Amino acid sequence: MDRSLEQRILRMLWREEEGEARSMKDLRSLPPADRALEGECILAVRFLARGAPDRIEFAAPENMSKFRRGDSVSVGDGIDFDGATAMVFSAYDAERQVLTLQRDAFARGQNYDFDPDFEYCVDRRPLGMRGRLEQVVRDGFADGWIRSVLEGTHRIERDEARLERARARLAATGLDASQVEAGAAAVATESLALIQGPPGTGKTRMLAEVIRALCSAGCRVAVTAFTHRAVDNLLLALRRLDSTLPLTKLGSTRSEELQAAGVRLANPRRSSLPATGCVVAGTCFALAKLPEGERFHFTVFDEAGQLPIPHA
Repeated sequence: MDRSLEQRILRMLWREEEGEARSMKDLRSLPPADRALEGECILAVRFLARGAPDRIEFAAPENMSKFRRGDSVSVGDGIDFDGATAMVFSAYDAERQVLTLQRDAFARGQNYDFDPDFEYCVDRRPLGMRGRLEQVVRDGFADGWIRSVLEGTHRIERDEARLERARARLAATGLDASQVEAGAAAVATESLALIQGPPGTGKTRMLAEVIRALCSAGCRVAVTAFTHRAVDNLLLALRRLDSTLPLTKLGSTRSEELQAAGVRLANPRRSSLPATGCVVAGTCFALAKLPEGERFHFTVFDEAGQLPIPHA
């Protein structure tokens, strides 16, 4: 029986969830010390202080975990997982022995009152996103444009005149031939263009040159990524190329480096944004808060492959 692409993706999600559930059950059956040896738990964690509005610091003498920024974790006694507090791993400072966790914006009814005299365990937490992922898949295939992209039937059109103008503009910037071709193709392609390359191949520089060229033509460009780091790196690359280009970052996280570069910080729901010849940047979560009436000529999604599927 031939199954549609939608059915095959849904079956893949079901198999992945079943496998994750089995692995998590096996992991949680281990004592906390064994989970720590597996890199899936941080032991002897004590509450220190509350940092930024959504961040909490803990004293952690040792961290051998595999946790990375953005991983879902829980803070509890290491035994009662249902009663643990859902959080997100942010950073670990080995020199200070300080662990920083963030509140999970998607978790409801969490208790963030921690006892400074109690030793907590920080464990990996399953996302439990099957229902949400299924809905994303169904919604995607219900949209004709998205469905055509997923099924490989989407017709990508290219403006040849725009392609030649972009080639000429980018060739004068010092980019190599492959960068010029990739950037020009992105500018000239309608609807969707993908640029792929290993680290160190100059993708950020090329994107910055492309965005600068678009803005010089009066375009309003949205720039986004999964992490603040990626967004900030691209904004700083743009500023190095052009000292006068209007750059705005959405959100409340202040960065001395961005401020020194003249990047304006704006509230996505209340701020007035430039209309033309500008860049409006932010994480995908920040851009999602913009009013529906906000429109852009182009949207650049940097490091799109790093966006976890549940967040996508």
